[in-house]
Amino acid sequence: MGWLGWAREHRRWLLGGVAVFAVVALLALVSRGGDDRNARVQATGNGAQSFFSGSTTTSAITVPDVSTSTLPTSDSVPVTSVTTPTTRAITTTLPLTTQPPTTQPTTTQPPGIPAGYARIEIVNGLDRTVVVHLDSVGAIDTTLGPGGSRAATDMAVTDDHADTGKVQPPGELCGSGGVQEYFSEGHRYRVTVTTWNGSAEGGPCAAEPTPMLVLTDLDTGATKTIG
Repeated sequence: MGWLGWAREHRRWLLGGVAVFAVVALLALVSRGGDDRNARVQATGNGAQSFFSGSTTTSAITVPDVSTSTLPTSDSVPVTSVTTPTTRAITTTLPLTTQPPTTQPTTTQPPGIPAGYARIEIVNGLDRTVVVHLDSVGAIDTTLGPGGSRAATDMAVTDDHADTGKVQPPGELCGSGGVQEYFSEGHRYRVTVTTWNGSAEGGPCAAEPTPMLVLTDLDTGATKTIG
């Protein structure tokens, strides 16, 4: 029996072996094709990589490295410092004015009354000239025209005896006056020439009105008529 006869007799085995060989060859080709594709995928630097394991697929994506990023970090941001406000005294210099300073009137206060003296001023309240005489330890004699006055003058006084005061028109013997304790040491007085009221010592003069003296203590407000 030749080769052909043997093949005819064992054709079923031959076909089965061919089929098995074909399947094995096909699986080898498929396996080799998969290896070539994996090699190509791995050769692409930053490309995506795929791994097949059964029915599950996992993809890994390469993210750019941000460790060298130029974006500022929180530590590199400048922090604005807060300054606590403080109080400071400010000195302002005002410009000098060219206006002359206002001159305030000055009042000269009379000096203290010396011991043993009284301060006396005399005012003529009549429209005629009169002669006034005051006497204590010291004396004052003055002639005053209508409405005239004599500034305050210190006159020595004493309580040891009575004081004298009188007034009359010049050249006439009539008038009025009296003797009493009129003045006290250290006091201020105003002696006013006024019209005679008939009660003081004296009498009518040829030329009316007849003068009379009224004394006012400026420290106590007490009033006396000299006559």
